[in-house]
Amino acid sequence: MKKIFFPILVLFLVVFVGIFFLKNKTVSSQPKTACSVSEMIYYYTDTCIVCKKVKEEGTIEKIEAFGIKVDKINANIGPVRHKFSSVPTFVIGNQAVSGYKDLNQLKQLLGCPAQ
Repeated sequence: MKKIFFPILVLFLVVFVGIFFLKNKTVSSQPKTACSVSEMIYYYTDTCIVCKKVKEEGTIEKIEAFGIKVDKINANIGPVRHKFSSVPTFVIGNQAVSGYKDLNQLKQLLGCPAQ
């Protein structure tokens, strides 16, 4: 029994260590954003017509595809951490920008390279 146990243990450890290094390698090799800003906050409400347009166009998902972390906050529910007077509002850095913005306008605000 001891003769079989040791090789199985070694095999298990080799597989475990291999998976660990492969998993960490894929995480660290993920491309970082080419934009100068890596995150933003998007305030919206469910009843906002312009917010619905942003959603229908998939603008937020497209921004996230650039590697930007987007914190989506329903302004009616919160938590609201910034002062603004209308939705949609995009907080980029310390600047709150209200009103409709298309993908290209947001990319410019985020400092993403023109394509």
